[in-house]
Amino acid sequence: MEASIGPSRIAGEPRGSRSRPLWTRLQSLRHFALFAVLLAVAGCRKSEEKGEAPPPVVPARPGVCDGGGGEPTYDQGVFARLIGDYCLDPHGEMRAYGMTLPGNLDDVCVELFNGECEVYKRYGLDRVTTARYVDGAARGGQASTASVAVTLSRFSRTSGAYGFFTKRILSDGDPLQASVKPLDAGAAGALGGGIAYVWRGQHVLELTYVSEDESPDQLRASSAEVLPAIARELGERLPGSKEPLAEVQLLPQEHLIPLGVHYEGERLLGVGGTGAGALGHYRDGDRRWRVLVAIREDEQGASDLLNTLSRGGQGWPTPFKQRRMLRVRFAPEEDQKPRVWYLARRGNVLVGLGDDVFPAPSLVEAALPDSGGAPREPGDELPDPDLEEHAKLRILSELTLAAERYAARKPVAEGAQDQVAPTHP
Repeated sequence: MEASIGPSRIAGEPRGSRSRPLWTRLQSLRHFALFAVLLAVAGCRKSEEKGEAPPPVVPARPGVCDGGGGEPTYDQGVFARLIGDYCLDPHGEMRAYGMTLPGNLDDVCVELFNGECEVYKRYGLDRVTTARYVDGAARGGQASTASVAVTLSRFSRTSGAYGFFTKRILSDGDPLQASVKPLDAGAAGALGGGIAYVWRGQHVLELTYVSEDESPDQLRASSAEVLPAIARELGERLPGSKEPLAEVQLLPQEHLIPLGVHYEGERLLGVGGTGAGALGHYRDGDRRWRVLVAIREDEQGASDLLNTLSRGGQGWPTPFKQRRMLRVRFAPEEDQKPRVWYLARRGNVLVGLGDDVFPAPSLVEAALPDSGGAPREPGDELPDPDLEEHAKLRILSELTLAAERYAARKPVAEGAQDQVAPTHP
């Protein structure tokens, strides 16, 4: 008679398994246990492939910059060894990510960018280098703990790099409430509390000031002194032209809000399938408006863009035949009133002018800390930020003349001018 080990069948066994010898059933259990162990080991190995954590930040040693700073391992033409009191950390490790480099872009997503990786990739990220500058000046006879972490990102196109730069500055928000101010570095720069950004060509620099011995207020003050010098030096060393993109050059400069340009790469005015273009934010007193400029390789491309935008609005577009322009209504969000845009094409250039989505400047400034603005009472009439129609048409007429002059030159489109940056060792 077959031996019994308790229950009518072992948990997890199919029915009828009691007909097998006991040693056979036990052997099956051993195989199952071994399989489970192998799965666990494979899972551990898979998790280990996510990438190494960044090296810990080690305080600088006294006299750390006496030797002139460390030697850059990557992008030697960009990273200066010594900038003022700061030098490239001789005891630190530079890291590089991209094709033919020690780390790939998936590694940088895990080690550095975390949840923001898709934002970088959306703009065409293809290479990243990280470095650290340390303060070589002694403070009270002791080495300073201050340092500047630098991330150098390269994008496949100049327009992608500039688009990422404007995304960093505005993040789809109101430029009047931006936490940064213009910085004269590279082709364009911005400085905030403890951080700076620089754009030039296909590259964007992000600099972060770090200090363990300073209060938040002291950190902001120190970073305002330290970051501009490093940003300007590295910005001068970046390859590429300092000229703005062609679309940005066509934007009117009068009343343009500082750092108020957003370069959209996919959805102009919230309409899908449009491609790239520059949007400038403007103010004159309590009036606000936006200007759109998009350049295509040929007239047909600009005509297709005009048709796409006109179909993306609400209702039928209204043509102004004598002025060769259209009036289109857009509603960016469900809770916002429709915004009126006037669009025109001249050659391979599309231009437009429309209402801004943000409130009147007096409302914005009254809400800012230490603004001194008097709070509005519930019965107060809110200022209307929209321009009158005749003002819109006047500005757009001037803009179309500039577009005609540009199109008459038959320039190469910005996208066609983009060149892949050489791979630095």
